[in-house]
Amino acid sequence: AEETNLADELRGAIADGDRCSLVRLLAALGLFWTIRGEHIRLLVMADAVADAVRDWRPPRELADTARAAVAITLANTLMGNAANAGRLRDVLRRLDPDSGGDERVSGLARVLLDFDPADAGASAGRLERLADDDNRHTALTATQWLCHLRENAGDTAGAIDAARRALALAMDDDGPWTAVTPRTMLAQLSMNMGDRAAAIEHASAVLPVLERLGASDDEIQLRALLALCAIADGRLADAEDELGRLDRVDRSRVTFGGDIFGLVCRAELALARGDYATGLRIHRDCAARMREIQLPGIPKTEM
Repeated sequence: AEETNLADELRGAIADGDRCSLVRLLAALGLFWTIRGEHIRLLVMADAVADAVRDWRPPRELADTARAAVAITLANTLMGNAANAGRLRDVLRRLDPDSGGDERVSGLARVLLDFDPADAGASAGRLERLADDDNRHTALTATQWLCHLRENAGDTAGAIDAARRALALAMDDDGPWTAVTPRTMLAQLSMNMGDRAAAIEHASAVLPVLERLGASDDEIQLRALLALCAIADGRLADAEDELGRLDRVDRSRVTFGGDIFGLVCRAELALARGDYATGLRIHRDCAARMREIQLPGIPKTEM
């Protein structure tokens, strides 16, 4: 309820050089925005955060908070291999995540410092070692990142194994987001493997939680998944109903081309009904829109 006011205070803390307030506000808002899919909020302030805390030594009572704030911002930049990720990694390393404190924060920091999107092969080996770490928080975070890394490398079966291990490592005390993240991945990966029954089971289990958290990005993706499963099964009326629910999701917070998912489903539904001209037209529109997406600090790729 106080997000807007806190975001104003965060901008003021950056402008005023109030680094104690900055890390307190960013640690809370950064996690909130990450869950909600508002990654762009963190991408646009990544440079300012790196500048503000570059040479700062936080007081002992704020050490974990400072690590959490930087780690959450870094995690969001690494999602798109933003150019400023290296600066944030240097700051996080200087804050010494191995010096004790909150194990959840130190676990996240260790994983982020070992992950290099420019060297996926070496990163995979390091994450595999961290996934076997005795510290559950480190193992859980490493396994989640390993899941994404394997998926991006085309190792869907390996990604599924990692997602299942992450789900087994998650505990109720970690909060709902930690448990739904691997199940969200399992829904998408199962769909990729053609196991629509498993995809539907995982998606249906986590959608109520995603709705409650306001995780619109993930909700849109899973509702699109359910619509595509229905189309593949020939349940075209069910697909239309699911697209109606997708259309009602709040898009004001969606970052990564969320509107495209609904359009792709509309295109596939038109094709399934034999309306090839409409289906192909929508697919071409989707491709054109994807080419125009530009995120702060992330260079566009050639298409």
